[in-house]
Formats: sequence, structure tokens, C-alpha cells
Amino acid sequence: MDGDRLHRAELERIAATVTTVDDGEFIHAVTRVCGLSWESGREHTKERLELTDDRSWVDLGTPGNRERLLQAVFAAAIVNSGAVSDTTSVTLAARCLPAVAYLQASSVTVGETGLRLELRLRPGPFVLPDDLVTEINAEDFREFGEELAASGLHSSFAASSGTTLSVQPPPAAQDRN
Repeated sequence: MDGDRLHRAELERIAATVTTVDDGEFIHAVTRVCGLSWESGREHTKERLELTDDRSWVDLGTPGNRERLLQAVFAAAIVNSGAVSDTTSVTLAARCLPAVAYLQASSVTVGETGLRLELRLRPGPFVLPDDLVTEINAEDFREFGEELAASGLHSSFAASSGTTLSVQPPPAAQDRN
């Protein structure tokens, strides 16, 4: 890693740790939630989010990007685990996840056998947030939330070799953020 810069090689290693989903799909999700920086200073637009070489990177020094990378990690594990429909993309899961789960209350631990990801759901019903209306179909969003909630609360899923995902129910009303 180059300071706070994550290049393609580092993202491929992260992808290999958390999912067997194509690393290109994971990297695409990361660029969609984090955005990219380029050495030439070019603008990053939705049409130009391609991480191809060392002249572009995800900047973890950008406010919020560490949390957004965590979104993509959880999303890849969710998609890989079978907790949601096999037609759900990592990008869709990463974009929807903050509205469906409390990421700040989630945890990532490293054990002897690998990563353990624990995700705490928000209470339903799941309604598409205004900031996603132009990007995500409301029905896809609702289905993602419902599938994740029904995926076997308190169950652990093998997200990949050595990585497990546990989906926890919403906190009791008095415990909510």
C-alpha cells in the first residue's frame, strides 16, 4: 500500500480474503462507493470509475472512504455467502447496505481461521432513501433488505475460505442509534 492509497493489487488481495466473487466486481463496487483519485488530477465521474493501473487509486485519506471500503467488504461477503439472491451484485449490496444495516455497530474481527464479519440489521420495513432514488430500483432495494433480514438471523455463513458472516437482528427499540 502506498500511504493511504489502495491500488488495484491491494484491492485484489482484499477481495480474495472476503469473497470468491470476481475481484473485478468487488473493485467496481469499491470505486462506486469510494470514488477514485488519479495522478493526473482528472475529475472522477460515474462514467470514469475504472481502476486499471497505478495511476489511479482509492484514497483512504478522503473522509468517509474507510467506512465505504468496509461497506464493500461486507457487501462482497453478503453476496458470496448466499444470504441474498444470486442476482444481487456487490455494487447494489454496497450501495444499499448503510440503509439496511448499522455499519458502525457491525464488527470485523480476525481470528485463527480468518475474518469474522458481524452485521447488525436496521429494523424494517426497508424504504429506499432519497439519495438512492435515481440510482437504485425501489423494489430491488426492498428485496435486498428483506432477503438479508430473512437470511437466517443469528446464522453464520461461509463468505469465503476463512471468512464468516453473521447477520444479527435489529437492536431492541431502546438500544437503537
